[in-house]
Amino acid sequence: MLHFNIDNPTGNYKLELSNCNDYAVGERLMLLDRWEASVAKRLDLECVGQRGVVCQIRNELYQGKPLHGVSCIAEFNVPEYGCLEFDYISSKRPPPDAEPIGRDTWDEILISLQKTQCTDLSQIEAITKTSHYFFLNSLQMRSLTGIFLNTSVRCELIVRLFLRITDMHNEKIFRARFDDATEFANLQNRLGHTTFFPFMQPEQGVFELDLGVFDQRIAFHILLSISVAEARDNLRDYTMIMPDGSLENFTAGMPVVGTSLTEYPKPASSMQSTTARQRIAIMECVVNS
Repeated sequence: MLHFNIDNPTGNYKLELSNCNDYAVGERLMLLDRWEASVAKRLDLECVGQRGVVCQIRNELYQGKPLHGVSCIAEFNVPEYGCLEFDYISSKRPPPDAEPIGRDTWDEILISLQKTQCTDLSQIEAITKTSHYFFLNSLQMRSLTGIFLNTSVRCELIVRLFLRITDMHNEKIFRARFDDATEFANLQNRLGHTTFFPFMQPEQGVFELDLGVFDQRIAFHILLSISVAEARDNLRDYTMIMPDGSLENFTAGMPVVGTSLTEYPKPASSMQSTTARQRIAIMECVVNS
C-alpha cells in the first residue's frame, strides 16, 4: 500500500492475496480499471485491450497460470489466497497543454539519483511515488534511463513513466536505449503492442505478432495501413506460421487485405487456446520518411 500510487498506477503487480494490503491494492486496481473502462466507452475511445474488451489490466496470471473462461479480469472471482500477477496500463494520457518538468529541476533529480546509496528498486519506487507530480519529454527519459546499467531497471522505468511523456512523436530518442530484442519484446508485451507501437518512426522495426491476441491484430492492421499509404515494399521478410506449424512465405507478396480488422485470419478457436493461434512474424519493416 505504501508504494501504490493510484494517480499513476501503470506498472507490474504481484499480489499475495492472503496479505490484506496486497488484496486491497488488487481491489483498488480492479475498481479503477472499471472506472477507466466506463470513461473510455463514454468518450468512444478505441479498444486496445489484450483480450478485445476495454480493460487496462493485461498479462493476468493466477498461481503462475493464465486466466481462462473470462473475457477480462473483472469477471474473475478473486480468491483470498494465492498469487495474482498482472500489468496495469492506464488509459490516462498527458493533457494537450502539459509541460515537461524544468531542465534545472530534472538535472537535480538525476544528480540525486546518481549520488544515492539506495538500491535500484528503491529508486524506482521513489520515482513512481512522485511521478504524478511531473511530466517529462523523450530526451529527459533518455537521460534517466542512461544512469542505470541494468537493462531490466531501464525497462521498468520506461513502463512506469511511459504515459507521462509529452512528446511521444520523439519516442525513438529513448527507444534506442534498447538494442536487446528480448527486452524490447518484453516492453511490447507489458505496455501493449498498440500502446508501444512506433507510430511516427516504424522504419527498421522488427515485429513478431500473434494474430490470436487482439491488440497485436491491431498492430498488424496499423503496419498494413502504413504500407498501403506509403509503399507496400516497405514490409520485408515476412512469414506466417499457421496453427499446424506450416509456413506461409507470401512468395507473391503480402495479399491486399487489412482495410478492416475483421478481414484478418482469425484463430481457429478461443484466444486462450495456445495451440490454435495464428502467428505472423514480420522480420523487418522499413517505412520511407
